[in-house]
Amino acid sequence: EQSLARQRVRWTTLEVTNAASANGVTLTKQPDGSLISAGERPETDVYTIVARNPLQRVTALLIEVLADDRLPQRGPGRQDNGNLHLSELEVFAGVDQSTPIPIAGAIADLDQADWGIARAIDGVSQTAWGIYPQVGVSHEAAFEFREALDADGADLKILLKQLHGGGH
Repeated sequence: EQSLARQRVRWTTLEVTNAASANGVTLTKQPDGSLISAGERPETDVYTIVARNPLQRVTALLIEVLADDRLPQRGPGRQDNGNLHLSELEVFAGVDQSTPIPIAGAIADLDQADWGIARAIDGVSQTAWGIYPQVGVSHEAAFEFREALDADGADLKILLKQLHGGGH
């Protein structure tokens, strides 16, 4: 299986400047720039991440969900079985924070049966991307924008929604 990050795209790691949970989860920035989720594990949650974007033009967003010894079954999710559910991903740029950037499609290194990555951009909160049973290892998903974003260095706001429930 080929890593998405090694395909013909030049990925730039964004610097997270703010990360918040709607339902009391603690999101802590790690030395490598990633975030660790801890504390409360609500049934559902929405993470709002603001990242400094150094690029003039953005064509896609890559999300990495990382295995970690501090998570159940090494994660990368916080469900007891290590799974996660990403119900919806939305990206906003610059001053217009009311309209998400249209996403043309998504690809992941692994799709749980009946819980494929396309479900994270289908507009339905009860469907989601999952990675079970391949828990305990890191996974990644790339979201391609319908049109290249002339970002001009504007911050990006990313909403990661887990609305399916069950503490995923």
